[in-house]
Amino acid sequence: MGDESTAAASVRRTGIAAVEEPLPADAFRLPDDPRPAIEKVSPALFTQARRSDGPLDVLVAFREPPALTRLGPTAPLRRQWAAATLRELERDYAGVGATVTRRFRHLPVARMQVLPVALEVLAGDPRVERITPNRRIRALDREGNELMNVPAVHSLGFKGRGIGVAVLDTGVDYRHSELSPGGTDPATSKTILLWDSVNNDSDPMDREGHGTSVAGIVAGKERGVAPEARIIAVRVLDEQGEGTEDQMLDGLDAILDSLAAGNPYNIKVANMSFGGYDDDEWPPNRGTCDDLDPATAAAFERLTAAGVVIFVAAGNGGCTDGVAWPACMSRALAVGAVYDDAICTQELPIIGCVSHTQYFGAGQCQSNGCSDEYKADRIACYSDSGDKLDIWAPADCARTAARNGGTVDCFNGTSAASPYAAGVAALLSQAVPTATAEALATAMRSSGKPLRDGRNGITRNRVDAQAALALLQSCQAPATPTALQTNKLSVCANETFTLSWSPVEGAASYTVAVDTSSEFLSPTQQVVTGTSASFSSNTTSAGTLHARVRANAGCGAASPWSATVRITYTPACGTPSYSRTYAVSGIAHTPGVAPAFWYSDLSVLNLSTAPADLRLTFYGSASPPAYTATLPPLQQLTWRDVLPSLFQLPGNDVGLIVVESTQKLSVVARTYSRLGEGAAASTYGQAYPGMEVTGALTGLDVGYLPGLRSDGVFRTNVEVVNVGSVPATFEVRFFSGSGAHLQTLSGAVGVKRRTAITAALPAGTADAFAEVRVSPLDAKVIAFASVIDGNSTDPTTIPLAVP
Repeated sequence: MGDESTAAASVRRTGIAAVEEPLPADAFRLPDDPRPAIEKVSPALFTQARRSDGPLDVLVAFREPPALTRLGPTAPLRRQWAAATLRELERDYAGVGATVTRRFRHLPVARMQVLPVALEVLAGDPRVERITPNRRIRALDREGNELMNVPAVHSLGFKGRGIGVAVLDTGVDYRHSELSPGGTDPATSKTILLWDSVNNDSDPMDREGHGTSVAGIVAGKERGVAPEARIIAVRVLDEQGEGTEDQMLDGLDAILDSLAAGNPYNIKVANMSFGGYDDDEWPPNRGTCDDLDPATAAAFERLTAAGVVIFVAAGNGGCTDGVAWPACMSRALAVGAVYDDAICTQELPIIGCVSHTQYFGAGQCQSNGCSDEYKADRIACYSDSGDKLDIWAPADCARTAARNGGTVDCFNGTSAASPYAAGVAALLSQAVPTATAEALATAMRSSGKPLRDGRNGITRNRVDAQAALALLQSCQAPATPTALQTNKLSVCANETFTLSWSPVEGAASYTVAVDTSSEFLSPTQQVVTGTSASFSSNTTSAGTLHARVRANAGCGAASPWSATVRITYTPACGTPSYSRTYAVSGIAHTPGVAPAFWYSDLSVLNLSTAPADLRLTFYGSASPPAYTATLPPLQQLTWRDVLPSLFQLPGNDVGLIVVESTQKLSVVARTYSRLGEGAAASTYGQAYPGMEVTGALTGLDVGYLPGLRSDGVFRTNVEVVNVGSVPATFEVRFFSGSGAHLQTLSGAVGVKRRTAITAALPAGTADAFAEVRVSPLDAKVIAFASVIDGNSTDPTTIPLAVP
């Protein structure tokens, strides 16, 4: 089975996890978007809007910050950013008729119902990349092993063993003898039951038949191209062989979820024998269609980066100037159809080797059908073609599995060509397990028999498994990396360590493996383009971690593994005894009153002559992991824009930070506004001192806020922070300087939460103070007043005094 389950095993058995590189403080900022809103809406939607006053079914693609794109395709930070962006959009536009109807875990997109009047409003948001219709998709219905030299590769022992091929289609009849048994155990299941996006469950049983026939071509036990590969069943089309784009995206999202979980089914190939045409935007044209459909483009990009090569049927419309959608995506391998002459003498002697098939539908280029003479490697007249076409593969007539246990004698069309190609990719993946998705695609595009399409003059290669394998194996492996080292010789649970090595000439990437076993039986692996990678472990047993690295060529060849380095691992090194706790409020990374944007910097100074062990925890809408560090005596740590830079929060938030320490500290934050992100102009900001929790106000005490005023341009805000372990209620009583009662305000605040009252002091008061009381008796709060000069907008912070 090779390396098929190593990534999954690494998570389940070793508890070792790859660690993402820290991002700069501005990682979540978007560059300016000069496009007017109208350019970000599909023209087809404006057409629909003119025809209906009801909500439109749309896909809203998000603009991803450039810094995030250097993270892995299933990186948690990218998921967190997408989820936070959707929450913000949902909150901001619910009042103008925009409702979320489907969410995705890994894709920067959402399905929404949007009223026509809200289209341009939503499109004008800088967080939106494009709004497109939720397109309809349908199966592209219509023996090629000999033609593709597959038996020659089988004779070498490569039949796809251990490789997972995701079939997104009408589902798979996993009871069929060619495709059974079905289940979720990769050790015993021929067909893995991954997901049904139509019924939103985990039973992708085929209720139409198309997907079963496609799966039979890929990996049927008797007649499949890769008979020992496993099928990963993903249902995205219904009983009529139709579906919607969001169902397709949901299926791709399920595959990404499996990859993020360690790729337990070793998915290396995906096949999509469906598509469609759009009169308004994509009657097949030259070039790619990524800009028209950024949601699908992003999904394909993530899958490719995660090591999955994507085959898509080119389409059966007889188009000669382009392929159908989504075969037109740049990351898709668009597969056109040719004939296999074996069917003339063996399969279909009655019809005299002539095919006449009719195709109807909007956008198709030969709606009245076309006729062909069956002949080996003759390009099928119905096959779409054009500059975006990648390869040719046999299509007519495939004998393959049929739903309910039968056999289809003649399964045709580019729906058959695509799985033939996908099956070859599974053979190559087994033969060269280190090959990347790009390497597999290059080998298949660059080998085989050149065929010229007389309709448009383009020449593409017809897939040849033997030739592709020879090309893939002929590339030279790079040298083995040297000087592998670690920055830490011993680590505790969840403590990050970094491996680094010397660069290797000709290496396109490096594979780094870490395991608790010196034989690397279940390693955690990262593929990186640089010369370092970070890991951590949470295993419960003490022992030794073993690490190694190898270099990869762009064509898929890999060097031998390097020498191994060892890191001593101890689950629990002991938790520091934090004797001092400080709370600092007003921590923000969030929009203010337009066009302002609020940021907070944080500084921690060790006042003692001994090192201080620190733990910093943020409490807000998000709950990121705590940050730990050791601060030398009389030294300071400072974080600019602390929420994204230290806690790596992908969205906007506001709250408090609790700093725990083994030594006495001075803690201070500065919260300040800029006139829009990236603007040069800013205010001086407001200082928030870190208040030691031992001095917090309890139900036994009275606290005081002096020096308040609300006359002229001045106003007073009050902020209460609960630093205790029980919910608290508070009462703020305002008095004039001479002691006359002015006003009483009350409220409640949850544990580790803050609440603010703006313009709390009655207007016209030139000199005032406040008493603050809390309940119950074991409550603990700190409080601040902010006296704000309306002319400069600069505040003065007044901390609560507790006698």
